[in-house]
Amino acid sequence: CITINSNPMRHINLFISVFLLTINISFGNVSIINGLTHTHSGKSGDQINGEIILQNATDKPQRIKFNLREAIYACSEDRVFSKTNAHAQSATSWFNSPNMEKELGANEKYTYRYTIDIPADENIKGSFWTVLMVSIENPIKEDIINKNIGIGTKIRYGVGLLTHVNELDDVNLNFQNINLNEGTSTKEKSLDVTIKNDGSFIERVALTLEVYDSHGNKVTELKTKSNLIFPNVCFNYTVDLSSLPPGKYECLLLADSREEFTGTNLTLSIDKKSSQKI
Repeated sequence: CITINSNPMRHINLFISVFLLTINISFGNVSIINGLTHTHSGKSGDQINGEIILQNATDKPQRIKFNLREAIYACSEDRVFSKTNAHAQSATSWFNSPNMEKELGANEKYTYRYTIDIPADENIKGSFWTVLMVSIENPIKEDIINKNIGIGTKIRYGVGLLTHVNELDDVNLNFQNINLNEGTSTKEKSLDVTIKNDGSFIERVALTLEVYDSHGNKVTELKTKSNLIFPNVCFNYTVDLSSLPPGKYECLLLADSREEFTGTNLTLSIDKKSSQKI
């Protein structure tokens, strides 16, 4: 069972850490060298320059097409990509590039350049985004069904272009739901946590569960991976409790973004259950 303190605690540290992750995303013949999420920051009226680096790993030309999509997020639904349904935080109209189609030569490395033109309106504040779809038009594989029919497999990347506009607000995260997932044995127990971002900026959030015994001694500290939570959107986390032996624990659950912490106390009771063999 689980008992939750209904009065969340908040501790704010104004120190902000920024991390840049560069990865090589590769499927088939063409790779994107510098990642699928590009994050920018600017002020009203700024023009931001960005680039996406592609590599043709084959000895044949590859035709690439670029187009924009809206990425729509909601707590109750999965993410949706749309050509036409704009949303309040859309940056699609801010995007500009002279090239929306390109043929990559054999083994060519190509830098696709774009700009994000933030409107001059001083009242604009928060995170805004659009998604650049990168489509490799030439099939990477063709399966022959019979002598007259073939199926071409194509690859399309979605590159998220995220723009933080003007000064950041304080982090505003809230615990929407906390549930103990009992499972059939202690090894299957987990804490399912839903966090909502009630702020105006995209937040990268990780959870930490500090676990204490009845004497106030820290037993362990359990962490999740960090994930992006968009404004007014929820994200579901799972904290693995399989390492905790049966017993009653006092816990502090912390949501961390930009080294600002939102927390709540809870009492956790792990019952002993025997594994069932089928």
